[in-house]
Amino acid sequence: MERKDIVCHAFPSWRGDYVKSTIQIMKEIAVNHNVLYVDYAYSWKDILVNSFKNRYIPVARVLGVKNPIETVNLENGGLLHVLSLPPVIPFNWISSPRFYSIIQKLNLKLLKGRIKRAMRKLGINSPVVINAFNPHFGFESVMVFAPALTVYYCYDNIDAANWASKHGSRLEKEFIENAEALIFTSDELAKGKASGKANAHVINNGVDLTIFDRESVNDDALSEDEKIIIGYVGSVDDRIDYDLISAMATQRPGWNFHFIGRITGNFHMKLASLPNVTFFGPMPYSDLPGIIKGFTVGIIPFVKNEFTRNIYPMKANEYLAMGIPVVATDFADLFDLSRVVKSVDAGKFLQTIENEIANNSIQQVSERKAVARSNSWKAKAKMFTEILDKYAERNQ
Repeated sequence: MERKDIVCHAFPSWRGDYVKSTIQIMKEIAVNHNVLYVDYAYSWKDILVNSFKNRYIPVARVLGVKNPIETVNLENGGLLHVLSLPPVIPFNWISSPRFYSIIQKLNLKLLKGRIKRAMRKLGINSPVVINAFNPHFGFESVMVFAPALTVYYCYDNIDAANWASKHGSRLEKEFIENAEALIFTSDELAKGKASGKANAHVINNGVDLTIFDRESVNDDALSEDEKIIIGYVGSVDDRIDYDLISAMATQRPGWNFHFIGRITGNFHMKLASLPNVTFFGPMPYSDLPGIIKGFTVGIIPFVKNEFTRNIYPMKANEYLAMGIPVVATDFADLFDLSRVVKSVDAGKFLQTIENEIANNSIQQVSERKAVARSNSWKAKAKMFTEILDKYAERNQ
């Protein structure tokens, strides 16, 4: 495989306390390719106001006080460069497409110089450019990199995202119409965004098997001997069916319901009076395997709506890698996991959990782990690079 220069213009910030598919894929690709990760573009508002609350904003690199290029030696032996962009003018609040376009172009000028200098310093020429769910600067932003190949990577439904409600759909369509290759993380996303397009591909989310290894971790420090723990790992937000959790926790007062992850909004407060429901907040990523291993069953209790039907949850393979039963509401088509993930209507959720507890076996534990092994991030990155190779050859 020929070594390529690859630039990922990313919406997900490099730093943070939760796993992002873009970063996992880029880490694996960086083993064999020269990867520049162009980080999330923080606004002046982020720097002046939010940096006091968000410890992950690299203020010194963003402002240019410190080298904006951070070279990261990865645990898999790869080497990856992260470029912090200069602050941009906040513009997501603007309703007028015309005014938005003016500020968009001005912001792009602010970014262009630092991007060009970084590419020269790193010897990057005519790269493969992957725009990772970051259409906010318009398709014109791709041209800043002088690409040999353009790819749009879509892992969420921007149409259902409140933060992108003003211009997200319109700008994303530019990428879907003009990018040479399109990669989606779920079949539903591909159908909804690029139905009938020959250049549309699906690569579902994966799992980090170097961390999620059942045999190498100790039991959960949060678990209690002989107690049934129904566990969830991920963002605690409006995707969760709180009425479902309330009903189960009320009907099964002897079970403990553990929620691990950052809490968004106050949706969870409707469960505050239930003594067997606990919200632990975010935990270090390295602690999650042990916590999940302590679950009796891992759940994905999402409501069914336009947003969730496009999701392919990373937590599914993380649960499976730890060998535990997995029960999900039927919010989306998880066809490739149907053999090991029970996806059911909310009305059958409790009974399905009980069946999984009663019928769990060593053989089923092995089957779940085998499915997770086939969905490693390394395997997903291989699929990704095969698509890049295919389109790069066409352009030669």
